[in-house]
Amino acid sequence: MKIVSKKKIAFFSTTRAEFGLIQPLLSKIYLNKLFTSYFFVGGSHLVNDYGKTILEIKNKKIKINEIFNFYSDKKKDNKNLIDALAKETKQLNKIFQKFDFDTIIILGDRYELLPIVTCAILYNKKIVHIGGGEKTLGIIDEQVRNMVSKSAHLHFTSNKYFKKQLINMDENYRSIFNVGSLSTENIKKIKRIDKKNLFQKFKIDIKLPLILMTYHSTTLEFNVSVKEQINNIFKALEQFNFSVIITGPNIEKNSDIIKNIKIKNTRKNKNYQYFDSLGFDNYHQLMKYSNFVIGNSSSGIIETPYYKIPTVNVGIRQKKRLRHISIIDCNYQQIEIVKSIKKASSENFKKKISNMKYLFGNGNSSEKIIKVLEKYI
Repeated sequence: MKIVSKKKIAFFSTTRAEFGLIQPLLSKIYLNKLFTSYFFVGGSHLVNDYGKTILEIKNKKIKINEIFNFYSDKKKDNKNLIDALAKETKQLNKIFQKFDFDTIIILGDRYELLPIVTCAILYNKKIVHIGGGEKTLGIIDEQVRNMVSKSAHLHFTSNKYFKKQLINMDENYRSIFNVGSLSTENIKKIKRIDKKNLFQKFKIDIKLPLILMTYHSTTLEFNVSVKEQINNIFKALEQFNFSVIITGPNIEKNSDIIKNIKIKNTRKNKNYQYFDSLGFDNYHQLMKYSNFVIGNSSSGIIETPYYKIPTVNVGIRQKKRLRHISIIDCNYQQIEIVKSIKKASSENFKKKISNMKYLFGNGNSSEKIIKVLEKYI
């Protein structure tokens, strides 16, 4: 009898967003007899002020092989973030020495990925990258994503256009597979709560329109201060009578400033609530019943259109991303944000987007990825 050696794969997760996406793939590979899998958790998952989302991972009964804790409580400026990455690299070095795996799988474009990729290169591991080929010219994620893509041996994209982008970057077309977005698969698998019970759970006034707000740092915006950006969104929202659920920012430069302003404004309005992290399931439970989402999160560009509801996208963070017609772009001026909110709230606009085609797959991405991994690694 021929003995087939198992393929040894390591997953790394440093943020709530990417864990929410890789979860179905991680679970299926764990059950697949052709693979031995490892899961390493670090970054904002371990930080109280950003939701300590490692608890969400543990609640889902997912085995964690090791943690790498590298963030401090210090101000989120360039110096301290670079110090954190140096600490991350040292801890990852121990993980790469301790565990026997051949391939790493990473998703997205966060700067915390760079030490992981560096270790993988030096330890001669295969690199699988999910989410390459996209464009976001308003933040450093664009640079990070392309650095990871140029280091990767295998690519999985969420749209055929992104595959073309990677080919234009001189990546081998035979190593690029368009599989759709993992977020679509996760959205479809959520066990839905009816609106009445959901709103009772979160103490939301069911008589008011529900709005989801997620706003992150715009690291390449040099003309408008971060305080002015976020304050203008709140000033615009004050002109309407909404229930607003506000989620915390990612750990980036100035994220502590954004968080403090969000909390301050939440305390001033009884219909506003702030959460460091809702978790993927709760976030999407609420999104389904939202009138629109507002902010500058990639979820508003990639995930919200699945529900055929509007996104008010403020500023340049998501500049050049592939867009559905449900995305309403505006600058940081209060008057422009108000105009965009009115457009998002209009019945004519909602009717216009009700039949739009979703661009990021049909919900079977993890199955497609596993078939490729079985053949190519």
